[in-house]
Amino acid sequence: MHNHDPLRASPKFWLFILACLAPLVALAAVFVFGLSVSSTLLLLLVLACPLSHYFLMGHGGHGRAGSTPTATDIAQESSFRANR
Repeated sequence: MHNHDPLRASPKFWLFILACLAPLVALAAVFVFGLSVSSTLLLLLVLACPLSHYFLMGHGGHGRAGSTPTATDIAQESSFRANR
């Protein structure tokens, strides 16, 4: 039996919810605070680049087990196979 407790959902679920709410918050800021649409879109475009790099690259790519092998890893594996 599956436990569907929303508070115990995966971090990716909460990131998805946050990504869906961000445009709604920006739209609300335009109307509530009287911000111009062009400045809000410019800010969102400026933030899109670093945020997409952060999230798409796995939070900086540090400390991930099972990541893509480096050139050193490939060289060590090749020398190991050659010595067999």
